[in-house]
Amino acid sequence: MTELVAVEGDRLFLDQIWREADIHLLDEQKYYDWIYNAPKNSKPWLIFGGISPLWDYQGLQPLDEALRRALCYKKAYGDILNVGWFDYQGHEMIKHSLNFKSNHYGDMAPQMMYIKDGYVYHPIENASSEIMYQIMYKPREYADFIEPTPAPRTELSIYMEYAMQDLANSKFYADSFNRITDLVEWLDMEPLTDFHRNVIDVHLGKEARMKVRARKFVMFILLPLTYITVTILLAIKDCIFAKQ
Repeated sequence: MTELVAVEGDRLFLDQIWREADIHLLDEQKYYDWIYNAPKNSKPWLIFGGISPLWDYQGLQPLDEALRRALCYKKAYGDILNVGWFDYQGHEMIKHSLNFKSNHYGDMAPQMMYIKDGYVYHPIENASSEIMYQIMYKPREYADFIEPTPAPRTELSIYMEYAMQDLANSKFYADSFNRITDLVEWLDMEPLTDFHRNVIDVHLGKEARMKVRARKFVMFILLPLTYITVTILLAIKDCIFAKQ
């Protein structure tokens, strides 16, 4: 594999040598047909996402190193594994359908995922080759996060992804979470503290996947609070008009 690892970044993309190794550049249609709609027990996929000179030649965190690793994985495990990659800017509908770990400033970093039998297995950040090898054979044991394989987003549904990303990175979200934390600390009740540590912090804290925690925040906090608030206001209105 040494000759593959030593390949320069410009050759990776200008000569498109991934095609020689049967590594697939995935667009939304290929992702939908080959991965999202893959029949059960079909050949699993190892896919990489990142930015490349094909869409952004000034990218600060290019896909060069990840693609070199992809070439090695394909050479070593090509008989049992499909390997593909996509560009964050060129294939935004794929990028925003997947809940890889990122933040507002690091969401351009290359990511890799293992996909098998309808599930996406995300490794820990900066996963070593050994971790990826273990994930291929024991995915549920070694994955850092698991999600059902999502369909690529559409021109309409992608706006919801933008909204969830903006919410998770907003001052409103951070302030709301901090107020909940401060309230729990002020009450100083062990059952409530345990609930915060084991449930709220796990699902809504900074270690949770960005858009996942935003969706849970909307579903389990914002919507219930909105419903309660509206119910109370309607009850007050009824009381006022009833007295008149």
